[in-house]
Amino acid sequence: MRPLKKLGDKVARGIGNLLARAVLTAVQQNKLQIIQVQILAGEPKDGVELFEPYGFSGAALPGAESVLGFIGGGRSHAIALVQTDRRYRPTDLQPGEVVVFNHEGTRVVLRNGHKVEVEAQAEVKVTTAKVTVLAADQVHITTGKAVLLGDLEVTGITKFTGQVWANN
Repeated sequence: MRPLKKLGDKVARGIGNLLARAVLTAVQQNKLQIIQVQILAGEPKDGVELFEPYGFSGAALPGAESVLGFIGGGRSHAIALVQTDRRYRPTDLQPGEVVVFNHEGTRVVLRNGHKVEVEAQAEVKVTTAKVTVLAADQVHITTGKAVLLGDLEVTGITKFTGQVWANN
């Protein structure tokens, strides 16, 4: 009976060593971020690679939380599978909604009902060759061009640099 208990304890330890929760203490920006964490068991860990989904990246603040995976179940090679920061996560989302956010409250929210909200205290900057705004249910096509028939509301000071065309 004793050998089975030893085997069971060894298996439980191995499984327990596959994943761990940790708190971020530092970030090194590289092509693949390298983070330093404090594992909740009080174990510091340096050189942890942070894997992020393609097209999304962020530099979390110290105190953010991570889930670590250990390759082969040993503590020598850890990778961070995900990071979150409950201190700043918006809590006003409805089922199905998505948000990109930071610790300052700047955010882009994909709301239900085909709505997008952009919130920024200081500035929203768009750098591109051309901006086209179309009200999808108000577009009229004439001679191969889309003409905006919807409304555009501007509140505050409006400054134009360069030429302004109207009623073409």
